Amino acid sequence: MKIKNILKSVKNIWTSINNIENKINKTTLYDNNSGSNETITLNESVVNYAFIEIFYKSNDELYSSITIADPDGKETVILSAFPHNSANNCYLKCTSLKINGNTITPEDYSQVSLNSSGSLSVNVSSNLISIVKVVGVK
Repeated sequence: MKIKNILKSVKNIWTSINNIENKINKTTLYDNNSGSNETITLNESVVNYAFIEIFYKSNDELYSSITIADPDGKETVILSAFPHNSANNCYLKCTSLKINGNTITPEDYSQVSLNSSGSLSVNVSSNLISIVKVVGVK
């Protein structure tokens, strides 16, 4: 009898979770599997959304995402860290983004490289992180 009650409770919890997920109004505002490291134009303004999630990848094909609440007019930074490659070099890549209406614009970017020899270099000439998807949630 107790197992039946436990199973019924678990079923009720799953039903509640599914109901909550169905109430969340998600909209894909941008989707490009290749990604873009330049200004992107969204399908609609972020003003209409409580938050957005920006999905991105580095030129090393490392993927991540960041969530921004009340995104219109905000700036954020997206990061990618590559611990080491076959030559034992480490990389940290970052790009600052300006979110405004229906555009997301890269403002500044850099890559810091730490070579296995201990030398450090900085590249500020290439944006090495691309946005692949933006989802808005009302």
